[in-house]
Amino acid sequence: MVRDGIGSQVLAEQDWVFNLDRVSFYNSNIKRIPEDMAPNCPTLSTLILCDCGLTMIPGPFFQYMNNLQVLDLSYNYELMDLPSCISNLESLRALSLRGCSGLKSVPPLGKLKNLRVLDVSGTGIEEVPQGMENLVKLKFLDMGRTGLDELPKEILPKLSHLQYLNLPEGVNAPVEDLASLELLEAFGGGFCDLHYFHKFMSSLHNYEKDLWYTILVGQVNIDRVFDGYIPKQRRVIVEDYTIEAATSIFLPHGIDFLQISKCHGLSSCFVDNFLSRTTSSRVLTCSIYGCDEIEWIVNVPSGRDTTTDPHCISFHRLDVYDLQNLVGLCKGKIASHTFSGLTELRIHNCNRMKKLFPRAMLQDLKNLEVLDVRRCDVMEEIIGREEVEGSSQSSSTSTTAHLPKLKRLNLMFLPELKSICEGKLMCDSLERMKFRKCPKLKRLPFYLWVFRGGRDNRKRGRRAKVLLTFLS
Repeated sequence: MVRDGIGSQVLAEQDWVFNLDRVSFYNSNIKRIPEDMAPNCPTLSTLILCDCGLTMIPGPFFQYMNNLQVLDLSYNYELMDLPSCISNLESLRALSLRGCSGLKSVPPLGKLKNLRVLDVSGTGIEEVPQGMENLVKLKFLDMGRTGLDELPKEILPKLSHLQYLNLPEGVNAPVEDLASLELLEAFGGGFCDLHYFHKFMSSLHNYEKDLWYTILVGQVNIDRVFDGYIPKQRRVIVEDYTIEAATSIFLPHGIDFLQISKCHGLSSCFVDNFLSRTTSSRVLTCSIYGCDEIEWIVNVPSGRDTTTDPHCISFHRLDVYDLQNLVGLCKGKIASHTFSGLTELRIHNCNRMKKLFPRAMLQDLKNLEVLDVRRCDVMEEIIGREEVEGSSQSSSTSTTAHLPKLKRLNLMFLPELKSICEGKLMCDSLERMKFRKCPKLKRLPFYLWVFRGGRDNRKRGRRAKVLLTFLS
């Protein structure tokens, strides 16, 4: 029986015939379930009542559904209680209560020993469901976005078949218990400080585990991090946290995404805050917000050469927002692979930067596709002039520079911007440019070919014409 997306309706017991196997009311508006309704459906295996606006389920409703294996009650935001007969559904293999934010408690689950999937994320529960330690076949457990602030120590070691685990954000993840979950493939959870985070990462290395993870350190705004299930990424988010002196953040091997927000105690050079096993073969998406101590992303002191260092961070995407003391992206002899894999660069609200990057850095930006610079009050140059050796002066140059893969360029609210690039800038892949509130920018350096005729050249010629029309 499938009645998905149907308007207001009252469930009628005569519709629930004896030999029903699967029933779905997904995204329907169930106005009411009669208080004494108890459908006699002994062969029913799947029941989907997801996003149905349920406020109440009668006590006897599941009484004759002894073969039920999948029960989806997710996203019924006003559902306040569950009938106690759920505790007797011993054939149940999957129970989803995701997003039932009005639900404050769950009936005892100790009898549901066949349960493989339990999702209580986004509910209002404040205590771990009674009997959860008996769910020894459980493979998927999501308790994220709940009010839980404590996890009994005896639970996780007994759930040895777990493959997916998302812990409540208020719980300091128990490192020893996590290390015992040998089948774990995806993990989400938080650590109150870097000590426990480093301990967990060391345990992964020691056990040679390779898993997807979203790990939170400090006081993370969870609404900006979790938008559903744990993605197939390796993410570390450190937010609203004070890093003790001489303490570095250990980056695990294979990390995909790093976010550092509103942290204190950082070095003036961003990359100096990290120790890494990640080599140049792995590129990193990195977001940095509101860390006022950072002056450079990469700053190599004079006399030191890291151009051959394989353990320097290699960026894939770099978002830099609200760094009020940031002077520039890089300085000194940096490893070429640090920015050679960079495809997207966004710089917003960095009000000490006068020059985005030096001209010499262009050779490392061959893969840059998106450049977005906004609200940097003193920014004067995007690509700086060449430095004159032995002099503090910069020289003008008429040579041609290349950003061969650049597709999108946004320059917005830059009141002091005078130059994008001295000389000519070749951007053969450029598709879209957007300029706004850059009153001192008088010259565009782009060198574009517009072809006339020729089947092979029509597409490129048409694209250039569209671009020129947009600029006008």
